[in-house]
Amino acid sequence: MKIVTLPTKSIAWLRQGLLFLGLVAAYAILFQLCYAWMYTGSPVPDADFGSFFQSILLNYIPMLVIAFSVWLVATRTLHMKSVVAKCLTDLLGSLPVAILLNWLFPLVTGLRVNWGGTAFNFVMIFVFIEFVIYSKRAREVELQEERHQRELLQKRYEVMMAQVNPHFLFNSLNILYSMVKMGSDKSCDFILSLSGMYRYIVSQQGSQSVLLSEEMAFLDDYVSVLRMRYSQQLSVEVKNTADATSKRIVPYTMQLLIENVTKHNVISSHQHIGILIEIGPEDIRVSNPVIPRPATTSSYFGLTYLTRLYQSFGKDFRVENDGRTFTAIIPYL
Repeated sequence: MKIVTLPTKSIAWLRQGLLFLGLVAAYAILFQLCYAWMYTGSPVPDADFGSFFQSILLNYIPMLVIAFSVWLVATRTLHMKSVVAKCLTDLLGSLPVAILLNWLFPLVTGLRVNWGGTAFNFVMIFVFIEFVIYSKRAREVELQEERHQRELLQKRYEVMMAQVNPHFLFNSLNILYSMVKMGSDKSCDFILSLSGMYRYIVSQQGSQSVLLSEEMAFLDDYVSVLRMRYSQQLSVEVKNTADATSKRIVPYTMQLLIENVTKHNVISSHQHIGILIEIGPEDIRVSNPVIPRPATTSSYFGLTYLTRLYQSFGKDFRVENDGRTFTAIIPYL
């Protein structure tokens, strides 16, 4: 037996169509209940369910036609920027359908038409559909703006990385040259850490999020390279207070924060810097003592980049600085 599967787009259209029919049916039932209650004091006069359901059906078909005509016109005028002009166009485009239905209804059914009820239903259906379409369009514009901001931030970050990576590689090769010249046993480990870093950088190009476990593995390589440069003057301690390895964060978050520490603080043979990374169930906290370098300026591009990019995911990346300790708080995506 061959199983026929519908395309995803067809399934989406089918769901929307069934939802459309269901909403109009629900409104028709509600309208009939209120109408009967208003004029007879009971939603079902004398328990005459046959006449009650017949009235619902007779109201449902014109309501469905009106709703479809309003939706059809409203979706064809989405390009119009003026709200007033669009609503007026939609109104003039769908109103003739309601008038034509009122004129045809008594000819087809032989029943009297309540023009007041028709006008009320038309207005209610028109307002509801316009509201739904505008809400959907506003959400689409918001999502498009978020995507645009992410792409913009990603491009800015790629520009920054294009500047940082060669500089970092140049410094790393100088360190490697010194290690090889001195015959250091750690030169092989240094090469492995450096190659692991650049393998990660290449694999994450264009990615908007990464597993925390992958980012921490990259951080191990990065810290290993930094230790070769700063010897024992820099230490990084990681505390796992929660099993969050399957969580996701923005790529290079940890590297940017560690780089921020080395860039803006004094690290020397007389001044040790210890960085604490606490991985919790809700977020990650990266803390370090504040020992500012004299006469240094900063554009804070890295922190600004992280703040805006996490905001584009609806998350709040923030920092705390009391003058003694600097703490970056990283939310999970």
